[in-house]
Amino acid sequence: MAEPTWGQLKKAQDDNQTIDEAIAAAIAAHETDPDAHTGAGESLETHKSQEVIDHLAGSVVTDKIKDHGITLLKRDWDKKFIESQFESIDGWEVDGEGTVIIHLGEIIIRSTGVDPAYVDIYILNADYPLNWSKNPFYQTQLLFPLNTSQIAYFGIGLKSSNSFAGFKVSNGTLYAYNTNGTPTQTEITGIDITALHIYRVVVTSGTKIEFYVDGVLKATHTTNLPTGTLDYNLNYYIESTIAAWREIKATVVVFYQD
Repeated sequence: MAEPTWGQLKKAQDDNQTIDEAIAAAIAAHETDPDAHTGAGESLETHKSQEVIDHLAGSVVTDKIKDHGITLLKRDWDKKFIESQFESIDGWEVDGEGTVIIHLGEIIIRSTGVDPAYVDIYILNADYPLNWSKNPFYQTQLLFPLNTSQIAYFGIGLKSSNSFAGFKVSNGTLYAYNTNGTPTQTEITGIDITALHIYRVVVTSGTKIEFYVDGVLKATHTTNLPTGTLDYNLNYYIESTIAAWREIKATVVVFYQD
């Protein structure tokens, strides 16, 4: 007589359901039970009550956060933080031949029609110097109305001081750019500088500088990284190379460091 298969035996003398079927039904019921593992000491309840819930870095994406869901009290105020929509140019130094025009939520930095002419605006703050060892971060939103006969720089530090990290524009070509006296630059293609874009610089001190456009990493530099401190921490520069005006239109700037 052949040995019976255990899983095919009836669950009970008064129940024709097999043991295999009973196990499968129990598993299915467990999988559809919304209260499974939520009891005291069980896995989901413990996960909920943990002080820190860890997930893969970068796994919480913006569509999981409701609009306007991050309040000011949730911001990281342990850093010195600058955020401006250019309500005024108080606190900015202005050099060169041209004008700086303030509109609501917008600044226009415009050179004159003299060949050559430039406008250079920057923040001088000796009490809060830019410190390249403190992982500085920079972001701005801007456009160039024209894409010929111009040289421009925008970023952190001061272009003329040879302590700078940001972006360079030559005519209509965009570059990731940094210098400590010797420049490193990488051409960034596929960006129409006459359209509004978000430009970001992330410094990992002593290691690298990352350059983003509209949230997309475009270049990473590991050479000629600026070091030390600098009294100038934000800079916009536009120069016309013909006898005609050239300008930058910017809407917001953010800067912080550890």
